[in-house]
Amino acid sequence: MGSYKTRQRLAGTQVVCLPVWLLLASVVFAEDNIEVATGFDASTYQSPIDEVTTYLDAIDHAEIANGAYSTDLADLYLGLGNSLQERREFDDAKEAYQQGLQVVRVNFGLNSPQQTNYLFAVADIESIQGNRKTADKVLEDVYRINSRNFGRKAPEMLPVLRQILGWYQKHRPSDSMGNKYADLERTGNITNEMAEITELDKGLGHPDTTAIYRKQGQIHWRTAKYVLGRGISVEPGVIMATGKPSYSVNVKEVSIKKHFRDGREAFTKVAESVRLDENSTALEHAESIAQIGDWNLAFGKKQAAGAEYQRAYRLLAERLKSEQVADEYFKDPIPVRFMNADLKTIGSDGKNEAGVVLNVSMTVTAGGRALNIEIIDPPEGIPREKIRMIGREVNSMHFRPRLISGVPEKSKGFIFHVPLPETTKES
Repeated sequence: MGSYKTRQRLAGTQVVCLPVWLLLASVVFAEDNIEVATGFDASTYQSPIDEVTTYLDAIDHAEIANGAYSTDLADLYLGLGNSLQERREFDDAKEAYQQGLQVVRVNFGLNSPQQTNYLFAVADIESIQGNRKTADKVLEDVYRINSRNFGRKAPEMLPVLRQILGWYQKHRPSDSMGNKYADLERTGNITNEMAEITELDKGLGHPDTTAIYRKQGQIHWRTAKYVLGRGISVEPGVIMATGKPSYSVNVKEVSIKKHFRDGREAFTKVAESVRLDENSTALEHAESIAQIGDWNLAFGKKQAAGAEYQRAYRLLAERLKSEQVADEYFKDPIPVRFMNADLKTIGSDGKNEAGVVLNVSMTVTAGGRALNIEIIDPPEGIPREKIRMIGREVNSMHFRPRLISGVPEKSKGFIFHVPLPETTKES
């Protein structure tokens, strides 16, 4: 086994074990004579041997007692790898994880799902060392091994897919400057599978199904924003990368129609899931339909957006048996925010009681664009550049227009309250 090799590599870091009699006596040096201290409390004594050395000793004992492929060794190697990773000794950590993998494969088979945690640990190291393609390959192995054991559409795949998705969100977040289009596409594919499995397992009307379809729509939104923000030209149906290769989206062609269509389908599924959920409210159902309108509006589909807004308005008025309540709910424009699932409260004027807010006056067109933007009496101490930046951000936003009897209308003199701590957050 590799413990000897690992021990040899770590030899310079081990602590020499002292004789027992010397550990039981604390020696006090005083001027020219040496005196043995009395009253030694063994219960408070802490060995100087570090965690890595402890794991190495335990590995040796396990090998001697139970053989070179004892099942106990797998956990010991995982612990050793974690300790080495904490010390930033990444090559040694990876070797420890691979030794643990070998033990698992010998005991449980080459395609055993027991390898999952070890493979994730190896992927972590590869990512830390900048080996993106190798890390991707390791995660592909995680998917392949588990799907062979459980079946691609089995509910047991959900925790695995959730763990893979979490890995990408941790190591390659969508707002990272080093993010790649391929990573967003990969997370989209993972979420698609999670949605399909969840619906098959729990039914379309289950809250978990609603949540995963909403996440699917959010990922399509992030991907579309990524593509549109990379200095590229928009052609009918296709977005072509322009400029230097470093500014491209890492693919020759990206269909914006596909992202629009897939995102709209995801939010349509959300609305249908909410409709079928017996515990959902009329507000939740109406809001989920209105968000389909928001999606259409964000991509310039004003007529389709208007149809969805009218459908949401009518549903709310009929379910609550009050057009007045529906008018109140849709009376003011609100920002289009696909990354925020919170419902708009009936009668809310958008004010944020906590913290500093900027009052921004504007005209919101029936198509959801902000015009004639003016910041009213900004608080003292806020740099002008920050105020100008907020104005530019508001100008780039889409708004759900106010609805009068379900019909989008222009709003003049609308006051949008912008909480300062959130002005840089993604909508």
